[in-house]
Amino acid sequence: MVHRVRTGFVAALVVLVLGVAGVRAQNGWTDLTPPAGALVFYVAANGSDSNPGTQAAPFLTIQRGYAALRDGQPDQVRLRCGDTWNLSQQINITKGGSATHYQVIGSYGTGPRPRITSPQRAFRGESIGKRRVAFVGLDVSCTNPREDSNCIIMLGWRDILIEDCHLREAGYPLVIQGYDMRSSGIRVRRNVITDAFYPPTQFTPEGNPVSRAVGFYMDTTDDWVIEENVFDRCGITGSIFGRPVYIQSDCSRGVYRENVMARSCAEGVQVRPGGVVENNLSLRNPIGLFVGGDVPGINTVNRNVVIESGDINTTDRRGMGLHIVGPSVVKDNVLGYNTGTGSGATKAIYLGGVTGECTGNYVYNWTRDPALGGTGDVHEGHGLHLEGGAGSILIANNTVYQIRPGIVYERSSSISVSGGGSRYWWNSSSTIPPFRPFTSAPGWQSIGATPPADPQFRIQNLTGLTLETWIAEARKQSKQNWRVEYTAAHFNDRVRQRVGMAAATCYANCDGSSVPPVLNINDYVCFFNKFAAQDPSANCDGSTGAPLLTAGDLQCFMNAFAAGCP
Repeated sequence: MVHRVRTGFVAALVVLVLGVAGVRAQNGWTDLTPPAGALVFYVAANGSDSNPGTQAAPFLTIQRGYAALRDGQPDQVRLRCGDTWNLSQQINITKGGSATHYQVIGSYGTGPRPRITSPQRAFRGESIGKRRVAFVGLDVSCTNPREDSNCIIMLGWRDILIEDCHLREAGYPLVIQGYDMRSSGIRVRRNVITDAFYPPTQFTPEGNPVSRAVGFYMDTTDDWVIEENVFDRCGITGSIFGRPVYIQSDCSRGVYRENVMARSCAEGVQVRPGGVVENNLSLRNPIGLFVGGDVPGINTVNRNVVIESGDINTTDRRGMGLHIVGPSVVKDNVLGYNTGTGSGATKAIYLGGVTGECTGNYVYNWTRDPALGGTGDVHEGHGLHLEGGAGSILIANNTVYQIRPGIVYERSSSISVSGGGSRYWWNSSSTIPPFRPFTSAPGWQSIGATPPADPQFRIQNLTGLTLETWIAEARKQSKQNWRVEYTAAHFNDRVRQRVGMAAATCYANCDGSSVPPVLNINDYVCFFNKFAAQDPSANCDGSTGAPLLTAGDLQCFMNAFAAGCP
């Protein structure tokens, strides 16, 4: 059955589907086909700067290729895959694209991404009021990493796309900042950002480094989306200040989804302003995800998976899954297999002054392992901890199985709690009861004396690979070598299936058809009709502000359509 489009909506539909620059092409990549009138220049290691810059007669240097671009035009400079450029100085980004299309610094050909090295910084864009530039398909690193070293740093720009890049071996590989003006329109997607590091120079009395290294740092920025990236080994080992992603509290609320964060020094991500944080995968980060409430609004923290959180070092012991602050919907997250030993800091889900909802979450064995040491009561691990604040929260239909001795649910808050349908199993050899400060909690029911079976949702259980091997493969992700089995979305779906959760909603299949092709123009018509009618089911991006439906929902739907249903 073909849906009717509301009167007057056909033109808008055609414009959005066919006329918007940067919509996702097939398989979820941004369409950067040069528009009519754009100039495209090519750079290769065997070229010459006296050449015309064609593919047959390319330039030699990136500087010459960039100099050929016209400011305010959707021109492109493409570097040949498999070639290497060793910069002696940074390249200053001073030109932007057109009103509708990015200016592109990218790659061409097949093989490894073009390799760019620089002693301190490769690309820097000053705060000059420019907009719309894309860095795509590049491999960038620093040969002399230090605290102020970067692969890409952009200050006060609008409409920036970073896609399909490998940024690595710098103190701060990627930085987006405001300066004398705020940055905005930031899209960071499907990149691999690894090995944020520089030699530490300061240490605590215990010998732990206090230096900071962050894979992606962002401040004073509005309208941002970070999605489907792989972050690995970001931060200086043993430093409480190292992490893959740090989003400062002076940013707007944004979207952080379907990212893999592995083996960091502290949190997998800090989203201090809050926003939509969904379907991310945290692997062996001392703290899985921190979502703050520094900017007014309601956080959406849904369908994330956190596995094997642990300690930062022998002094800063941790083991926290989700650290959530402020009004939030915390729903359908899966957490398991903690190895941290933090006394009072080992918590699967920590709700700091959270009002709203905590429902449908699954926690398995988030306790302290006595064999790993640490001070304090070894039974002090929490499944769920509600602390501080005022207001009300719904806590319902959660599952907490504490196989080693530990606490199921602690409440040290005056927040009014309602809900039911939560279940638990608790090791009766614990020195602490399952609930604090009371011996029981309304809405929680034991599954009985028999311990539940281990659902076995670690990397090795579901893939047959060690975590190290799986991450090594995930680090190879690129547009030429994109494999769904090394994405957060795919792995998380397998985890949810293993613990008995429902599959994720596919927003792209709006009409619910199961007849191939499942996704077609009828889904576009269906979704845009809902959007025009302000139907809440069209809230694809999960935002909770007013108005509920915005351009973000349109972009979310188009992204989902391009990516396809699981």
